[in-house]
Amino acid sequence: MLAVCFVLIFIGCKDDENSNPPHNTFIHGENSYILPKGFIEDFGENSGEGSRSYDINLLSEGFEVNQYDQYAELAGTGEILYLDLNSNSIVEFVPGHFQWVNEDRPPNSIVGGYLGINCQADNKRCRSFYSIVAGTIDVTFKSKVYTIIVHLLLENGVSVSGTYKGMLTKVN
Repeated sequence: MLAVCFVLIFIGCKDDENSNPPHNTFIHGENSYILPKGFIEDFGENSGEGSRSYDINLLSEGFEVNQYDQYAELAGTGEILYLDLNSNSIVEFVPGHFQWVNEDRPPNSIVGGYLGINCQADNKRCRSFYSIVAGTIDVTFKSKVYTIIVHLLLENGVSVSGTYKGMLTKVN
């Protein structure tokens, strides 16, 4: 009996380890991608919606963002998870629970995004590109560190899930 309990506990722990990938790792089908770089861009207030629009880009090591006076430009190659979120404040990005919507831009909503695999910034092409069609994102913030947990469904019917933990660099 004790041996059976040990086996069940061991199997249960092993499953928990697989369901919680390490920080900055995103699972798409049977593949995993490490996205350790995070950037946030403020697109301003959404008129009449009571929200403010932000783009968050989570990128692999092969990318860099070059900032200029009036804009930022992506350079390099790799993977990208792009999220178009709407905060419930018209003044600043407020962490919280974000839900996919097919509406304009209500507070705490996800209205767009995609997973790009093997992308090249110079010609704006990806070997694989999948738009987000449903899901949730939870964002927390503590001591300058964001934790972003995603559970999304893509247009190809495959989910993408994972956790980003780190700073989000503001871009123009």
